[in-house]
Amino acid sequence: KKGDAESLPSDNVREIVCDQAGNVWVGTDNGLAIFNPLSRKFHKIESPLLGDNIYSLSATADGRILAACNLDGISVIDTHDAEHGNLAPTSISKLEIGNAACNAARTVLKDAYGNVWIGSYGTGITFVNQRPTAFDVLPAIIDGKGNTSRVYGITACQNGGLWLGSDNGLSLYRDSKVVGHWQFANVLHRASAFVYVMHEDHEGNVWIGLDDEGVIVFDSHKQSFRRIDIPARKLDIHAFMEMPGGGMMIGSEVGAYLYKDGKVSFLRHLTAQLASPTIYGLVTDHLGRLWIGTDGGGVTILTKTGKRVAVLKEGKGLPSSRVSQLFMAKDKSVWIATDKGVCHVPDVAKPHDIEFFGNAQGLTDSYVMAVTQDIYGQIWVSTFTNIACLDMASRTFAVYDFNVGVTAGGFVEGSAALTTDGYVYFGSPKGVCSVNAQYLRMQRRASRVYVVGCETVASDTRHLVPLFPEDGVYRLPHDASTIRVAFSVADYGERGKVEYAYCMEGLDDKWVFTDGDEEVAFRNLSPGKYTFKVKANYIGGKPDDGNVTKIEIVVSPPWWATWWMMIVYVVAIAAIAFEIARIYKRRLKLVNALKLRDATLAMERENRQKDKEMGENRLRFFTNIAHELRTPLTLVIGPVDDLRNSADMPKAYKQKLGIIYQNAVRLLGQINRLMEFRKTETGNYTLCVSKDDICATVRNVGLRFVESQANSKVKLSIKVPNECINIYFDKEAIAHIIENLMSNAFKYTPAGGQVCLALTADSSYVNISVADNGHGISKEALPHIFDRYYQENGKHQASGTGIGLALVKSLVKLHEGTVDVESELGKGTTFVVRLSRANIYPEAMHKTDETEKHDTPTVSLDSEPSDEEHENGEKASLLVVEDNEDIRNYIVDELGDSFRVLAAKNGLEAWNIIQGSVPDIVVSDIMMPEMDGMELCRRMKGDINTSHVPVILLTAKDTIDDKEEGYRCGADSYITKPFSAKMLKARIENLQESRRRMVRNIVAGNIAIANNGTRQEKNTTTEKEDNLTDIDRKFISDFTRLATENMSDSELDMAFFTEHLNMSYSSFYRKVKALCGVTPVDFLRQIRLKHSAELLGTGNHNVTEVAQMCGFDNMGHFRKCFKAEYGVAPSEYMRKNRN
Repeated sequence: KKGDAESLPSDNVREIVCDQAGNVWVGTDNGLAIFNPLSRKFHKIESPLLGDNIYSLSATADGRILAACNLDGISVIDTHDAEHGNLAPTSISKLEIGNAACNAARTVLKDAYGNVWIGSYGTGITFVNQRPTAFDVLPAIIDGKGNTSRVYGITACQNGGLWLGSDNGLSLYRDSKVVGHWQFANVLHRASAFVYVMHEDHEGNVWIGLDDEGVIVFDSHKQSFRRIDIPARKLDIHAFMEMPGGGMMIGSEVGAYLYKDGKVSFLRHLTAQLASPTIYGLVTDHLGRLWIGTDGGGVTILTKTGKRVAVLKEGKGLPSSRVSQLFMAKDKSVWIATDKGVCHVPDVAKPHDIEFFGNAQGLTDSYVMAVTQDIYGQIWVSTFTNIACLDMASRTFAVYDFNVGVTAGGFVEGSAALTTDGYVYFGSPKGVCSVNAQYLRMQRRASRVYVVGCETVASDTRHLVPLFPEDGVYRLPHDASTIRVAFSVADYGERGKVEYAYCMEGLDDKWVFTDGDEEVAFRNLSPGKYTFKVKANYIGGKPDDGNVTKIEIVVSPPWWATWWMMIVYVVAIAAIAFEIARIYKRRLKLVNALKLRDATLAMERENRQKDKEMGENRLRFFTNIAHELRTPLTLVIGPVDDLRNSADMPKAYKQKLGIIYQNAVRLLGQINRLMEFRKTETGNYTLCVSKDDICATVRNVGLRFVESQANSKVKLSIKVPNECINIYFDKEAIAHIIENLMSNAFKYTPAGGQVCLALTADSSYVNISVADNGHGISKEALPHIFDRYYQENGKHQASGTGIGLALVKSLVKLHEGTVDVESELGKGTTFVVRLSRANIYPEAMHKTDETEKHDTPTVSLDSEPSDEEHENGEKASLLVVEDNEDIRNYIVDELGDSFRVLAAKNGLEAWNIIQGSVPDIVVSDIMMPEMDGMELCRRMKGDINTSHVPVILLTAKDTIDDKEEGYRCGADSYITKPFSAKMLKARIENLQESRRRMVRNIVAGNIAIANNGTRQEKNTTTEKEDNLTDIDRKFISDFTRLATENMSDSELDMAFFTEHLNMSYSSFYRKVKALCGVTPVDFLRQIRLKHSAELLGTGNHNVTEVAQMCGFDNMGHFRKCFKAEYGVAPSEYMRKNRN
């Protein structure tokens, strides 16, 4: 009722709650009232800390009532003091929130974890964590004038508590409050100063190192300050160390000082030992050695006598030379704080054995400001942004930052302390941070972790998965490319203070830490069952395996991966496997059959190859034997031919010698046949075709055979038309074909039989046939008669090599023709060779006039060549180069009457002879040791002193390619073995005569050029006709040019020519004599007379003028020489030949 003190203060009731004692608390818009059930009366609570407008009430488990008082914030009422409605003044307090938004509080709730949730009008919800924490920030220090001081230096008080050095004084913090504050104003030279370092000595005096103000000491007994007078007063002090023998060592920015017995002295010798004078740390180890940490100079270790023991710096044990602090641990080891981490020296006797701890060990900020140790022996460090505790067992740091109540950075170098109550403190101008190490060591369990969200991403579309499914299984579609799971601890106040670890069984059984993240994503999970596990523990605490939350996740397979499709696949695979097995079995059978066939074929190929190799070896043997026989045959055919043609030889001997000659020639034919067959077998036979009369060729071959078979009792008839049929063919090859066919016919035709050689032609083909009426060939043998080495067995078998018909077939094939055979036993055999009349054989070698010219001598073999003599009556010299002594002696003997013969057994020996005496002609074999005939020829034709000497090459090689190679190296003629001395003499005569004729033509042409300026056609010798070497051609041209240019010089002599041609007289004389057949003087006279004849023919000059123009100063001599050359006097010649 209104005005009734024992009734509700207002009818507008907002909230009703009941406390643990059974009292009922009622919140109204006119205050808070308590109802006692025993007295059944209301009593309004009156307090300045309690507003009149109560919007919400909340009873807590610890016996308190939280009241949301709108603009008056949250009031806390302790219900234990309530007795008949009377509350003590201390029973009501304000909830410290630090958020102005909560001044319009409309509702309040305290959860099961002690956290307070406040709902405010228009500003949302405010969360207040009421649970105890291991980290706290000391309240700000306020001086007597109400100014807030910033704390930099701190040190522990021996009597309990913490000394705080701010920028304007010294404070003592004890029992969670500041119990004393003393200002620096009376001892400073200015209003305030930063405190860099503080130290309490054994007497309780506090030593304070200041910024630019040196050192002051606070006497805790007298509670007064005194200044320590240092000669350089404006110093920054960063370190103190109480000396064992008394006194205080002071570390400054300029070095070390010692205060003792009221005096300050500068430790000059000690400072000189330092790499940097700015001292930030001083400690003494149990060995009595002094450790000095400097800014930029690392750590210097000195003995008691001041001798330097070691220097630790960057590159020599430390990560950096900037030292923030030195700390002596309880185990007598030294810790060194640097700007790149903290270092530990476990054994001070071994200062270079250093352990380093930095980012790799979990430090998020490697700039270590201070180091200290808690009562449990754990090492604590402060960095520029956070603090961290080192677990020596795992060698890793647990890092704490503002999320767990740590000061938000700004920690000071060397500012760390451990107080007697076990708290660790770190100084910072943003607030001194305290650490309750005992609270951290308690085995506290984080609240339970819950899965608070699950979503999938498929085709760039997000799908939320319903939480808490009925069967507890989260089912996801198969096309979910990404799965995200969100989780959190139940206690919201633990967020930021716990760390999570998760694992996904079925994917990876390893636990993975999230670094504080409360969401994890999995990509491309395969269809199947998974168990997601997550757990939480406080940062720095041990993992809690007893607080694990699990959920089952099933990723559904696509339709083609379902169980029923698996059955389909199994059935299909089984069917395919059965079919594959059947095909494989059949294929294996086929493969085995093919292998057997291939093995048989391989065996047959191997046998054929062996037969071929055997045939090749036999043919090679025969060919080599045949080649070797050509040289001995030369020594048989040549001498026998000479003997049988000798006029002094008796007729009876001539007949016997003729038989020897004919059989030797027949043997040579067999050898040639074998060598031709070898060339066709190896593919080295080259057709050399020319367009000629095939009828004449066939007729001549037949006539030669008639002569060779004169004593045979088999009759030979030749039926070749008397017309001219010109086609392209190889004369030698056609001759070999006919000779082999006719030889076979004569072999297998008995006495009294007949052999017919015939030629017929139509518009397209020429048919050459060889028919006999001999024994014939069996039908079984006919398919094989053209196989090499094949010989039919039977009573009519004849001797032979079995290569004749094989050679015939090869040569006909080269002519792109055909060879057919018809035979009947007892009646005879007919071979027909068919050649095309239109075939010009574009791929074959075509025989040219040049080849004819080289191959055919122009002097008859029957004519006797005249002996070659020089002007002095000596015979011409001839050099024979032959490695076969018999042939060499044969040539020397045969040509000794006509030439002065020299002999050499190889090309090198011949070249040495030529260097001493140049011969007039050289006859050389090709195949010789040391230097062959080809190389000798090249050397001679490349030397101006020997290029004019004719070279005739002798060899058993008679192919076109062999001959062309000989001519390319400069040979003048090419004679194949066997040969006769008569042929060799004729060839020498022919070469010398043709050489003289060429020289005369060159001289005539050069003189015509001199007279007319152009070359006259009638005096021209073409390149084809001129087979002189380039050197000889140039020599004749130069001689003629010099003679023509100096024609009018009557004093012109041979010394002029030798000088201009750069030759000795002897070489010059021999060369002109060899090329022109006359001496140089005669040759010059011929040139002058030829020139004079040309001039007389023009009619432009009289005889006297012409004589003088041509170098004749004696008219009588001119007329005599001219008449001897042309048969008439000069005047008569001019009258008859005037143009």
